[in-house]
Amino acid sequence: MLESNANVVIDKRVLPGHVNVTPKGQVVQIVGGAGLSDTERNALAQAISPEFLRQEGWEEGENGEILNTRGRRLFEIGFANAIRKLLMS
Repeated sequence: MLESNANVVIDKRVLPGHVNVTPKGQVVQIVGGAGLSDTERNALAQAISPEFLRQEGWEEGENGEILNTRGRRLFEIGFANAIRKLLMS
């Protein structure tokens, strides 16, 4: 009776990057470089470079957030860290 009510869907699409399965059975897709072009990579690197931030009067906080001269958060916590992770992949 249980088998007749089961609905199993198998998705055979090819995913970019590679897929890992955690010990708990969760599927995690890892995309290397997110398909960024060299121009896109350079633009992201520039956006968090100390020189650019200094020119704009901004600074990176201790948690990867970008702050203006008044200490107001322009980009959320983890912003610069996330860009670095993208650039390293």
